[in-house]
Amino acid sequence: ANYLICATAGLINTAGYMPKPEWWTHHFKITPADNVCHNYAQIYEGFIKFAFVLTFFSGIESSIRQIFRTIYTSNSSSPVFRTIRTSNSSSSPMSFYRVYNSLLTGLQIQGFMSSLNLFKEIRNASHNNGVYFNKDGDRTLEYRNTQYHFQNGKKLDFVSWHLILKIVEDMFDMLVRIVSHQDIAAIEHIKDPYSDDFPNLDET
Repeated sequence: ANYLICATAGLINTAGYMPKPEWWTHHFKITPADNVCHNYAQIYEGFIKFAFVLTFFSGIESSIRQIFRTIYTSNSSSPVFRTIRTSNSSSSPMSFYRVYNSLLTGLQIQGFMSSLNLFKEIRNASHNNGVYFNKDGDRTLEYRNTQYHFQNGKKLDFVSWHLILKIVEDMFDMLVRIVSHQDIAAIEHIKDPYSDDFPNLDET
């Protein structure tokens, strides 16, 4: 929710203030032409979009990995947990795909693989300024009855805020399903190292 609030604040600034020359005059002591103001606003909107994708995805990945780690360190005799542990007995680092595929399969939570797969590839492209690179070449993913084409070496042209917010909705629903699962809910505490020194924004 905090990520969404910050992104919304940035978009309000982008749409409401940055296109106005007087805003630039007040804050930067320069007065760009109208078209230059709009160009700056467009660039900043793209910056907010990809920053949001990276930070939100990192939060989702961190949460899922921490739940996964907790399963491994739990003393629970849950058959579900045993299955997840047994299927991932290797000590080598696990890709995020393996982690979420194993977790969702073990918990028998369906309907989120397509959104995670799409989100993962969008995040990977964000590391290259929105350009998709894959050693295996082009890739096509289907999400909500729509096909999304990833062309190797090409900038993604379909990452709209509408698509991002649909994926965000799925991620929230998925996390609720995960933590509501009876075996996960039975865990007394799932520690989030990231939040240890993070201020409680609801109390400020």
